[in-house]
Amino acid sequence: IIALAKRYNCKVMLYSNGVGPLNKEMNKKFAAKVLNNVDLITLRDGASYETLREINVTNPNIKVTADPVFGIEDYNRAAGRAILNMFGVPENKRTMVVSVRKTKDTNQKIESTLARLCDYAAEKYNCAVVFVPMQINKDEQISINIREKMTNPSYVIDRRMSVSQIISIMASSDACIGMRLHSLIYSAIGNVPIMAISYDPKIESFMEYINQSICIGITELTDENAFFSLDELFNNYDKIKEALLVGYSKLKEKAL
Repeated sequence: IIALAKRYNCKVMLYSNGVGPLNKEMNKKFAAKVLNNVDLITLRDGASYETLREINVTNPNIKVTADPVFGIEDYNRAAGRAILNMFGVPENKRTMVVSVRKTKDTNQKIESTLARLCDYAAEKYNCAVVFVPMQINKDEQISINIREKMTNPSYVIDRRMSVSQIISIMASSDACIGMRLHSLIYSAIGNVPIMAISYDPKIESFMEYINQSICIGITELTDENAFFSLDELFNNYDKIKEALLVGYSKLKEKAL
C-alpha cells in the first residue's frame, strides 16, 4: 500500500508505528526500500528505531514519539469504579486487572500458572481479580479458562467497552497484570503499577521505554518468578507509581 501510494506521488507518513520483528531477509530488504521513500516516520518506541537502522533504513525523517493513546484524557475513575460495581467487583478489596491473550505459548500449563498467580494475589494481597479482555472475541475465552482454574472468586468484564471505559476501569484499579500492550499503556495512563507478561518484543520495548522492570517472558513464566514479581510490585508500590507518573508525563508530551 505504501509503495503504491508513493508510485502515485502521495505524501506518506508512518504514524507512531511499532516495527518488528522482521525475520526474513526478503522482507527486510523490501521494507527498507519502501520506507526509505516515505516522507515522515514517527515511531512509538526506541526499539523500533533500532530495528529500522538494522535493516538499513536511512531515511533522515524519523522521529521517536509515543503511542497516540498517551494523548487521551477522556477517562474517569468514578465511571470506572461504577463499571466494576456493575460486574459485582467488591469495593472493600484491592482491584487487580488482568489482561491476557491467546498465543502459541499460552497452553494449559501457562493458564494454570496464571491462575495460581491470581489466587496468590487474592490471598496475600486481598485482591479482587478482574479479567478485562482488550479484544472481547479473542481474549474472553482464555480469561474464562484461567478463571475456572482459580480457587478464589474472580470477575470477567464480558462486554465490549470503549477505549475511555477501559482506561477508566484501569485507572480505578490498584494493579495490572498485562499481556496486551494496550492494557499496559492504559494502566500507565491511569498511574496503575503494572506487571507485564511478554509474548512479543514490543512488550519488553514498552516496559523499557517507561523505565519499568517487572516483565516476564511468557515462555519463562513459573510460579516462582511470577510470585516474586508480584511481591516486587506491591513491595515497591509507591516508587513504581512515582516512576510511572514521570514516564507518562513525558510520553503524553511526545504523543501530543
